[in-house]
Parts: sequence; C-alpha cells; structure tokens
Amino acid sequence: MEVLPNGEKRLSMGTIRFDAESLTLQYDNHFPSKYEMLINDTALHFIREGVVERKEPAGQIAEFSVFNLILKAQLGTFGLRNSPFEMTESTNDGEMILSRWESKRALKGPLTAYEIALKDNKLFGIITRGKNDEVLGKQFFSEYLEVEGLLFPTKCEEVRYEKEGTHTKVTTYSNIYLL
Repeated sequence: MEVLPNGEKRLSMGTIRFDAESLTLQYDNHFPSKYEMLINDTALHFIREGVVERKEPAGQIAEFSVFNLILKAQLGTFGLRNSPFEMTESTNDGEMILSRWESKRALKGPLTAYEIALKDNKLFGIITRGKNDEVLGKQFFSEYLEVEGLLFPTKCEEVRYEKEGTHTKVTTYSNIYLL
C-alpha cells in the first residue's frame, strides 16, 4: 500500500524474483493491472505485454535491495560496510544498537548519513539524512521469518519526505523461498 503526498492511495500485488548472479529484480504485477518491472544495475524497465514502455536510470536499487543484502549477510549494516560511508558512532540503549554512518568524502548526491537501529540483532530501522542533517526518509523492518536459515523481514515500511509532502509505502512479503 502506498500513500502519495497528494493523499492518493495505491495498492499493487504481484510476485518478485531476485537473481543474485545478475543482480536483477523482476516484479510481475498482476493487480490492479498486469505489467512487469525489470531492474538491473543500470536501468529500470517497465514492460507491458512484452513491450518496454519506459526505461529509467536505476542506480543501485538491486544491489541495495533487501533480497541482495540478506543473501550477502549485510542487512544489519544495510550494505554500508564496503561503501563510501563509515560508521562514526555506535551506542547501545539497552533495547537497540544504534549506529551512524557518514560519508567518507563529499558526495555529489543528496545523501550524507544513515542511522541504523538493530533490535534483537535484526535490522529494525534506518533514517536517511541529507544536507544539514535533514531527515530525507525512514524505513522500518519487522515481522521476520526464517527462510532456509536466513531471516527475512516480511513487512517493510518506508516514509520519504518530499517537496510535495510525505510519501509512505508498506510492502509485505509472503510465500518466500530460495531456488
């Protein structure tokens, strides 16, 4: 379920496949309309009835997907350990371990820091920060399920703060299996 800054609500349902070898995400949406979204390391392709309708730059969506991070045992650091970010602070408040990751160098993009919260040794939340430490977004991970020895969050909530307003998205996963 998604709520856009203008209040519009969207619900979509489908199947997601992740290919770890090619770092490709494939979304087969079947509600409210049928279409496919293919994401690789460079582009996001919107495909309807076998025809690419639109292609957009994708950045590192597949690399930083929850699927890839789980398979590489990097979900707890959100994949930041081998990135342009370094951990600058870590505290334990008794219930959670909190860490702050800041850019090692001046980045051209809007992201300057991440704050990560681990609860019961599982990723609980992330705060994304921009210039002047402004909060750009938050993500929360919950309802973990063990799948073939891997812990998978079956509920992911995202809040993005945009010029137009707040954009929220809740994604739930079920029928998870590894091939």
